[in-house]
Amino acid sequence: MYEEVTSSNTRENLVGALNIMRKHGWKSAVIVTHDFHLLRAMTEARRLGIEVSGAGVHETAMFRPPLVLREVIANLVKAIGYNLQMYHMEEGDNVLAGNNRILLKALIVMTLLPILAFTACARSSQSPKEIEEAVALVNGQPINKEALEKEMLRMQLMAEMRVQSGTVSIDEFLKQSGRDWSKMSPEEKRYYLRAKRQSEMTGDKNKAFNRLVREEVLYQEAVKEGYEVSIDEARRRYQEIETLSQESLKEALKEEKVKEEIERLQEVDKKFQERMGFTSPEALTEYRVQRLMRTMPISRLREKFKADWGNKHPEIRGDEFRYMVENRWEDYTNELLRQADIRIKDKDLEVIYE
Repeated sequence: MYEEVTSSNTRENLVGALNIMRKHGWKSAVIVTHDFHLLRAMTEARRLGIEVSGAGVHETAMFRPPLVLREVIANLVKAIGYNLQMYHMEEGDNVLAGNNRILLKALIVMTLLPILAFTACARSSQSPKEIEEAVALVNGQPINKEALEKEMLRMQLMAEMRVQSGTVSIDEFLKQSGRDWSKMSPEEKRYYLRAKRQSEMTGDKNKAFNRLVREEVLYQEAVKEGYEVSIDEARRRYQEIETLSQESLKEALKEEKVKEEIERLQEVDKKFQERMGFTSPEALTEYRVQRLMRTMPISRLREKFKADWGNKHPEIRGDEFRYMVENRWEDYTNELLRQADIRIKDKDLEVIYE
């Protein structure tokens, strides 16, 4: 599999694909895209000299009619001599001047008005409920209010669990381990400052939102890289974790000093289940399996990233490697965020780039 990852529109994508084809001596291609986009994609490919056939996909996660209208208009504009990819003029396709530019703008305005009116009407009456109730869309995938509220609650309970378990703060940990902020390298400081921020999180709405956004962006990237996990695999993994947890708990309860602490944590876990609305053990199990379906792909993406980075920098090992690779992972995540199409509907929310 060869990826073309530098383009920002249909024509650039086809030019990049053609460059890959030329390197391998390939002459023909099959374009797989949405059926309403297929005509334009094949027309552009043939203009570039690619022998092409097409396979149109009908299903789409987005609302279909405005996309179809967009393609009709784009093809209409092309037919009268203007090299546009979409009605909103993708950059890099053509440069127009003088009267031609004025004529083109008039054409776009005339065609945009009914599309915008139709789209606004459709979103208020025909959009899927989860899209309508979303606080934000991340590459078209909704983050809904319920998910945000649950994440806020989860963060609150995790903070409570840290208190109940007597987990020391990052500052206390550094003090006990004899580390001095003033003597740390920039990479080490950055690593521990981020750990400090994360360990002090409570149920702040925007921080919970940012956790969900980051997870969604990373999950989409992991799936794109081929790390998607089936529900059966997630169930098997859950059973492994549950068995190991029960065995560890059984051993720990033999220690009288530990028993009281475990009982406190079990109370917090019980409160978590009640406040999250889990009415049965089966409901809790299903929630955890669904969580694993999202977290396992991200973990695999992260491990692959760390392995690749380590192979490129064999000279860096030990603690310095841990600091640097975690910081580079954060940079990688931020870059994915910047590339993502994040549309926020709730005015109280904003994306934070750490």
